[in-house]
Amino acid sequence: MAISMPREHEEVIEALRSKLVGVRTCIDVGSGDGYELSRLECQRKIAIDAHPEMVCGFPGIEFWNLGIAEVSGKAEFWHGPMWGCSSLNDRGGTKYEIDVMTLDEFIDSHKLTDVDALIIDTEGTTWQVLQGAKKLLETVKYVYAEVQLVELYRNPQCRLIDEVTEFLRKFSLHATQGLPTYNAYPQANILYVRD
Repeated sequence: MAISMPREHEEVIEALRSKLVGVRTCIDVGSGDGYELSRLECQRKIAIDAHPEMVCGFPGIEFWNLGIAEVSGKAEFWHGPMWGCSSLNDRGGTKYEIDVMTLDEFIDSHKLTDVDALIIDTEGTTWQVLQGAKKLLETVKYVYAEVQLVELYRNPQCRLIDEVTEFLRKFSLHATQGLPTYNAYPQANILYVRD
């Protein structure tokens, strides 16, 4: 079965593909079935999605059913009213208890030393993913993250675009210009690139 994506979605993927140059390993947190990752040029592709029923439908992708958070342990995961809006944030729907781990712990446990790109699309938990990835942020070349433009979730740990951007600047990662984004106000997808 072919997947049909909106035209603007395909344009974003193509633009991102042109920007991610020389990527050895790319980790996609909140990957869904791995479609976006399958379209990128990376030597190694690792998809991580917290939804316990999610499966990867694309060859060449290492897939993990796991939540990525600020601290390791157990967490509540909510499957929202439709695919693509599930989150560690309470959005209603079916609640699961899942295992979560920090991204740094995941990378250490799999002995990954060449992660050049990080993609985060976790429906409001980008801040928590970043807080658990400080070691990775010292070396990663690209971070492509969904960020909130206005308060959207009842999660006190959810941070808006300005705070995420300022945090990533401390790791010499700066927002780029000229990359299209999804028409998904009040959220945007921003590519941060190392100096």
